[in-house]
Amino acid sequence: MDIDTDSLLWYAAGLGIGIALGLLLAPESGTQIRASIVDRASDGAAYLKRQGSAFVDRARGSASNPQSPAATNMEGQAAWD
Repeated sequence: MDIDTDSLLWYAAGLGIGIALGLLLAPESGTQIRASIVDRASDGAAYLKRQGSAFVDRARGSASNPQSPAATNMEGQAAWD
């Protein structure tokens, strides 16, 4: 693969300008941004854990209750009949 040197220089210049602007215009310090990212990630993980637990509970309830819609087929018969 032959990379054009001029294109590579423009890429590096754009990357440098983007980083500089990001540092100048960032609303918070790096420490605060990282803490915010960690908080949001832990909130997202907790949300997914709650949703997963609710799904498992519903699935267990459907399996133990043959009258539930999930356990019956289109004709209203138990799926295992």
